Amino acid sequence: MTKKIEILSPAGCLDILINAVNSGADSIYFGGKNFNARRNAMNFSEEDIIEGVKYAHLNGARTYLTLNTVIFDDEYSAAVEEIKFATKAGIDAIIVQDLGMLSLIKRVSPEMEVHASTQLAAHSLSDVKALEEMGFSRVVLAREMSKDEIKYVAENTSCEIETFIHGAHCMSVSGQCFFSSALGERSGNRGLCAQVCRLPFKGAGKNEYTLSLKDMTLVDKLEEMHNIGIDTVKIEGRMKPRAYVNCVTKAVYDMRETGKYDKESLHNIFSRSGFTDGYFEGKLGKDMFGIRTEADKVQSKEAEKKYAESKIRNHIPVTFAFTAIEGESLKLTATDIDGNTVQAEGDIVQTANNKPSDKEYIHDKLAKLGGTVYELTNCDITISSSPFVSASEINSLRREVCEKLDEMRMTINERVIKPYKFTRENKKREITETKYFTRLGNISQLTKEILDLSDVVIIPLFDIYKLDFDLSPFSGKIAVELPRVYFEDEKKISDALDLAGKFRFTKAMAHTVGRVKMAKENGFEVIGGFGLNIANSLSFEGANELGADMVTLSPELTLSQMRNIVKTSPSGIFAYGKMPVMITRNCPSGTHCKGRDKKGCTITDRKGVSFEISCRDGMSEIYNSLPIYLGDKPEELIRHDFLIMHFTTEDSSDIVKVLKDYKQIKKDPPENFTRGCYRRRVE
Repeated sequence: MTKKIEILSPAGCLDILINAVNSGADSIYFGGKNFNARRNAMNFSEEDIIEGVKYAHLNGARTYLTLNTVIFDDEYSAAVEEIKFATKAGIDAIIVQDLGMLSLIKRVSPEMEVHASTQLAAHSLSDVKALEEMGFSRVVLAREMSKDEIKYVAENTSCEIETFIHGAHCMSVSGQCFFSSALGERSGNRGLCAQVCRLPFKGAGKNEYTLSLKDMTLVDKLEEMHNIGIDTVKIEGRMKPRAYVNCVTKAVYDMRETGKYDKESLHNIFSRSGFTDGYFEGKLGKDMFGIRTEADKVQSKEAEKKYAESKIRNHIPVTFAFTAIEGESLKLTATDIDGNTVQAEGDIVQTANNKPSDKEYIHDKLAKLGGTVYELTNCDITISSSPFVSASEINSLRREVCEKLDEMRMTINERVIKPYKFTRENKKREITETKYFTRLGNISQLTKEILDLSDVVIIPLFDIYKLDFDLSPFSGKIAVELPRVYFEDEKKISDALDLAGKFRFTKAMAHTVGRVKMAKENGFEVIGGFGLNIANSLSFEGANELGADMVTLSPELTLSQMRNIVKTSPSGIFAYGKMPVMITRNCPSGTHCKGRDKKGCTITDRKGVSFEISCRDGMSEIYNSLPIYLGDKPEELIRHDFLIMHFTTEDSSDIVKVLKDYKQIKKDPPENFTRGCYRRRVE
């Protein structure tokens, strides 16, 4: 028998968890008060988590706790306590984004199952394989993947594959969005996204909301999702109300069980100008964009009334064995689908004076399981010739075995918990010289003077095919940057790396776990990019273990936090440039170039501020309106092994000027700049 696809529902509080289970969820994901990517949801207290796990397990459902934010070193103690509590409470798996959190879980609760959050931006086979090797049993794939891309990954890995089936789309690839923290102090990587993408942004077309995508729905494609190898379908919505979760969960459950569902209510319960299946079908463009309108809100009301409450489901198969022999104790044995067996014993069975109790009468009373989670699938009744058994006796035994089964199903199996306390090494790495790593937007910017001013020049990987001059005298200085997000055939990356090797280039920058391993396996010295979101000492160590020889620290750290991280290899910072605040598969400029080499595009916010967009390698990258500038802060620059000087569309003369300003320590910063998050701790 083919295993059914798992239905994973969201819960922002205990009441919604109960309703989701009753509506047909096989598993529930939810967060505690800390370290979860929806910190603005009601979320769960410790008491709620305990009750939620019990209720889910009673119903045969699994529970996944979201500890899926980037963490800081001063939060390790709290994170360890969260992991210990989750283990004791019976949580079935923990969903994580941060490599440091993964390290903590492996050290504290080695038997705990760990899932890779979509925040880890896994969008390729190399990413999934790398995550599997690191100890993840399941990977939540990026929402932007097409069905063919998902199928290819699923066919070539033994890791469980989870994808979203319904709910909101982020414009940016998850885990690679810095827009919220760039404009304020709220980070999407820390669970407090300000949803900048839902505000007005104008591009070249008529759309006033070029960062707002419609919600996705793939409920009609559930069977196809199962057939291409998806193990679990996930419903987005931990910030959504109970009626929404009930409606969507039941729709997916009904589709799986019967092939039909309440389509009208599903479409009305919440939408943004309708729905899209654009990414799954590989059909990008303007039809994917939409906002929440007043008409959408009006449509929701009837559906919200219809799905306001769910009822307990009788869905756990149970078998009864009932014995009523005159002169012996009345007995009822119950066994559930998981093999739990309990027994209840009543009074001595008397001989009937008039009409004896027959099997039909007894079965009728035993089958009354309303108010429980159980569904009677088989009932073996053994009786003597003329027994008398009252209805109250049968009911009492039935209640007793159900209560005992409840208790067994809610019992938490003990798992290993190891003591762990993070200790900081006393010794510090000596920095003898701070090096300048100049990252160029394209090879045409490169000049001899830039090479002379730089210790390393980083060029886009695929630009090596455009080389029309000899770089062999500088081969030790050249690094190639693998695309931060790349959905096309990874053989193209491997082939380009092979060519880079033939040019005797020795260094490569990579931004995801899979691409770090690819570069390392191809013989390159690897610079871990900012896309890895390295924000703590254990994640730094994890990046080294993965293959990164040098690590760029997260731009969402303060300079003070950076100083306190234990660095097990050379480290660097994003020291200059317009920070890439979003990377998207759907071009927001209104030109819908599908990420094919296009420059000069912009979007403008409601205040008239413009943001540059660079399109290449199938992706569009949006840059902050102001560059990060630290050229007047020499005391900060010398604390790092290398500085990433991140150039985008600047011409060569501007690049040279900035490099000279930094190296000569220009006292006066430019007229317009930002310190990014380096002076303000993100929440």
